[in-house]
Amino acid sequence: MRFMNGAALTILVTGLLCSALSFLWYRPLLLTAWLGAVSLCAVLYVLVFCVATVRRPNTARVLLAAAGVLNVAVGMRDWVTIRLSQDLGAVTWNRYVSVVFGLALLYIVLQRFHEASGQARDLLTTLQSRVAAREQELASTYSRLESAAREQARTHERERILRDMHDGVGAHLSAAIRQLQSDRSNPDEVLRTLRDSMDQLKLSIDAMQLPAGDVQGMLAGLRYRLEPRLAGAGIALAWAVDELPAWPRLDGAGMRQLQFLLFEAISNVLQHAHARTLRLEAAASDKGLRIAVVDDGVGFDATRIPKALMVRARALRAELQLQSAAGCSTVTVLLPMG
Repeated sequence: MRFMNGAALTILVTGLLCSALSFLWYRPLLLTAWLGAVSLCAVLYVLVFCVATVRRPNTARVLLAAAGVLNVAVGMRDWVTIRLSQDLGAVTWNRYVSVVFGLALLYIVLQRFHEASGQARDLLTTLQSRVAAREQELASTYSRLESAAREQARTHERERILRDMHDGVGAHLSAAIRQLQSDRSNPDEVLRTLRDSMDQLKLSIDAMQLPAGDVQGMLAGLRYRLEPRLAGAGIALAWAVDELPAWPRLDGAGMRQLQFLLFEAISNVLQHAHARTLRLEAAASDKGLRIAVVDDGVGFDATRIPKALMVRARALRAELQLQSAAGCSTVTVLLPMG
């Protein structure tokens, strides 16, 4: 292509130069010589192209070679008819040969467009198959990741249940064992400890099915589990729970923390308060959710917050308020809106 570009540029420059000199010097022979040289180059190029076509033939080359041969033949005819015969009025046929070249080039363009379209369709098909394979691979990977995530969630849930049982049921059982091993063990105290252990186990089972944010249902389950225990201890339960909305910021873990916090507060009343009445209050407002455990027992040191209550309140990011006096002690949990 560099040779062809150079030859075309040379023909253009020499043609302009010969035309200018021919008109300036009144020497039409210069322009005629240039035309003869260009014609000779064209004949030679057609000859070379025809040889290349014979060696490596294809449809496009055959068409262009035929158009080139036709162009040479028509040029010879015009040269003989007009130049040699001096028939200046004869019609040149060379002007019509360009139509043959145009048709040949149109065929080549259409053929290449068809080939390019076929290649594009093949590429599109290949791309679609690769995309489908990649989508299948991604779906398989996502399925494995989803399965692994479910298995991890189940593992975390089992670990959480075991941890709750260790911290709750295990602690109560250990306390009961120490009480039995002590020389000053009291059967009533051991019985209370074992009952606390059973209640803790039941609440741990209930916690597995707590819907997120359903504080009303959680309190109802707490009442169902602990009201017989309170009645057996001679403590009347006063229920002052308003209709509560779902609390979005309490997920499953938060519900369990709140449940066990209230259980700890009620368990302390059962073990130490010597109360006659326990009142459970719950109400929601624009400031947040307030839940309180109130008893009329002997009271306790409100400056010393039990560790179990403090840890669970921190996990809930809730405010814990303790007030105590003989005849009225209150453990209040305040859950903000946000």
